[in-house]
Amino acid sequence: MICLFACLLRGPAKAEDWQDVANYVKQYQGKWDVQLTARATEIRQLTFHGTMVSNVIGDRWVLSDLTTFGGQGFAGHEVLGYDGKKWVAVWVDDTEPHMFIDEGERTKTGVKLESHNVNLKKREGASTLPLVDLRTDEWNGPDQYSSHFFRKNPDGSLDEFMTITLRRVAPGAQKIAADKLQ
Repeated sequence: MICLFACLLRGPAKAEDWQDVANYVKQYQGKWDVQLTARATEIRQLTFHGTMVSNVIGDRWVLSDLTTFGGQGFAGHEVLGYDGKKWVAVWVDDTEPHMFIDEGERTKTGVKLESHNVNLKKREGASTLPLVDLRTDEWNGPDQYSSHFFRKNPDGSLDEFMTITLRRVAPGAQKIAADKLQ
């Protein structure tokens, strides 16, 4: 109740400046070497390598295509951007029968996104991976960032179960103009 009252006093989130949004999104553009480290059990970790190509769409969205994880034919796609009120990410890949939808805010070092996949958490066997409750992207320089994935424990604490480290290996392809999408 106190949190609700404090949130009401704070008011709606302040909209971000569109030029700041464009500059932030532009950072993702390029070809990336990807290393995914996931905890399979308490003592065993799995590491996969892949390639991601990210292109800016207009000035507020970035479309990323991830391929070739673990030597397998893998395809994953994400749209990340700012909808005028909040940061939004949608992820789909060829290993899951559903999409992941996350919303959040930009931080000093990246973005912080909470998952809104409540209906998926109720389905038994809906995912081969642990469902994500929180994701953070943190920039470690102009050509490297990492995504950290957490799930909530029964006591409410967060448990990081997967980290993806991305290193830019080539500058971005051309920006996709909004009028080319019609």
